[in-house]
Amino acid sequence: MGEAEMIRKHSPPVMAIGLLLLAIVLGGNTLSRAESDSTRTNRLFMWASSGEVRFQDKVAPAKDSLAAMGEKAAKWLARRLDATDARERRTLADIFEKMGPAGAPPLIPYLDSSGIYMPQNAARCLGLAKDTSATLPLTRQLDHSYYAVRSEVATAIGKINDRRGVAPLLKRLGHEEDSDVRKSCVVALGLLADPQSAGALIEALSDPFFGVRQTAIISLGQTKPFPTEALIESTRTLTGIALHGALVALGGSPDSKAQKFLFSKLEDLSPITRAFAVEGLAAHPDKKTLKRVQKMRSKETDPFVLAQITRLEKRFKP
Repeated sequence: MGEAEMIRKHSPPVMAIGLLLLAIVLGGNTLSRAESDSTRTNRLFMWASSGEVRFQDKVAPAKDSLAAMGEKAAKWLARRLDATDARERRTLADIFEKMGPAGAPPLIPYLDSSGIYMPQNAARCLGLAKDTSATLPLTRQLDHSYYAVRSEVATAIGKINDRRGVAPLLKRLGHEEDSDVRKSCVVALGLLADPQSAGALIEALSDPFFGVRQTAIISLGQTKPFPTEALIESTRTLTGIALHGALVALGGSPDSKAQKFLFSKLEDLSPITRAFAVEGLAAHPDKKTLKRVQKMRSKETDPFVLAQITRLEKRFKP
């Protein structure tokens, strides 16, 4: 058999073996890269979440490095969403906040996880990543069986600041039994600052839970445009703590009608109403307000009202 014939006869097997070796090498490189990403992510996360003194100088750089890796690190970090350790949960939140929208896609599927920690941690991180693609998946979790998950989801929707979340939040607030979740819904609606939330926030001034009422006052102040007319009209029917909350909330109005209305309440027969009218005016005291409130001091005898007048005087800055 000639040399040329031998080469021709043995070439196909040689070529096949070569291709096979090339495939193994390429496959091995791909696996090596994947393992490298995983190993690097795990090592950096160990440093980032460490409470040991010897690693303290590595905590911040490790968080920055993981955030810079983007989705490459996010898919591995998402597997840690079942963390129950407070430090690890805070670390995940910090990293995804730094990472931003790039970190959101791997998190979204974990909203449907069983239990409490994975969906709760996923919602927290999504809120900090601020990617609007997570809004609708989050709204579907507002009916979650765990109140802690519902609360975290509501907060996340507010932080993302996508107005598609307003209607679902209003619906949840309308029939939510847990006070913490109601508070989270009210906070979220304040962050979204949508005028269609004003009615529900005014109703929240009557909530039996103090935290919801106080949060409603703050959220009303964030609503744009400020619902001055709606709040003034509500005082015709509101009583007790709800009325007092409305008076305080009106202090955040940029409309002169609000100031005029609060001035009228300084003459109310109820000292508590007078006191909360002063508190409302104390939000943005001007010379006119100061003069009007100081004028009532001479004939005021109630200690609570007098204390509120003193508070307003201290806040006034010419």
